[in-house]
Amino acid sequence: MPRYHFLFYVIASPFINGCLKIKRFLYFVFLSLAFLTKSFVALFFAPALLVIIIYFKKINLLFKSKWFYFGALLFIIVSAGCLLLREKYNPGYIKYLIDFEFIARYTSGIDVHQEPFDYYLNRLYEDRFKWVIFVLPGALLMWFNDKLKPTFFFLSFLFISYSLVISCSTTKVEWYDLPIYPILSIFCGYALCVLILKFDSQQNNLRTAWLMFSIFMLPLYFTFRNSSKSEVNPGERKLEVLNEYAFKNKNDQSLNGVIFLTNYFDRSLYFYKYSLNTKGLDFTLTNTIEGLKENSIVVVAEDSLKKALLNRYKTTTLDEYGTVLKVKI
Repeated sequence: MPRYHFLFYVIASPFINGCLKIKRFLYFVFLSLAFLTKSFVALFFAPALLVIIIYFKKINLLFKSKWFYFGALLFIIVSAGCLLLREKYNPGYIKYLIDFEFIARYTSGIDVHQEPFDYYLNRLYEDRFKWVIFVLPGALLMWFNDKLKPTFFFLSFLFISYSLVISCSTTKVEWYDLPIYPILSIFCGYALCVLILKFDSQQNNLRTAWLMFSIFMLPLYFTFRNSSKSEVNPGERKLEVLNEYAFKNKNDQSLNGVIFLTNYFDRSLYFYKYSLNTKGLDFTLTNTIEGLKENSIVVVAEDSLKKALLNRYKTTTLDEYGTVLKVKI
């Protein structure tokens, strides 16, 4: 064993062993932090964990651990305390949470985000995860490997549980499926690992390095490029430009009484709306051109809404900013 490996083992092993002994408690520590971050979304993997415990027959082992009870108590105190404090300072918060976050999201859809059941599956194959072709081969290879079969079940249960929870909801947003991609990446990584080892049976380090470089060069390039450039996706540009226009005019009275016409529920615009409210000013947001009255001042950026507005009403242009058009009916 190389000297630095031995030193690392001597220094780190007590800490690692200590963490393993209280790993059930640490699970609840991180679950509590997740709850403080994203509320009940942190529990979306809970059905899978319950199935995993039953499938691997770990119920007795789990309930015999004192750390399980300490951790569960910690989670109850943190989660309940968080909700009760919020209810104290914002009366009605718990009712809002139940009515809006659960009932509305799962039954009627909110924020114009009503999508079909297979919405996330379609996005996965169409443009969300380019490595998806390696998922099934990787999962099958894990299944055929007796040592990795428990890992296969663990990852599969997590994937199925979370996917069903978000797919059964009527409200679907494109970023809700992000937690499933680390799971799918493990399947992909294992498939590529087996492929590389089969290709390089002699395990020549240099040849393996070049093979991995050729596989990951372009994905890494685009990953770093997209994360470092400060550019807005062209498809989202017309959403951002309304926010830019509101920001540009936030310190004067030119937005007072204005109607922002947009097909999207844009929370950023509400920030400027409520900011104006503190000055005794206000503007409104709507997604329809029906009922606009004479002398109404309208701000619009989307081409389809511009066309419908200009065809329906006689207007006078007051201001232009990029794709933003400000008109008077």
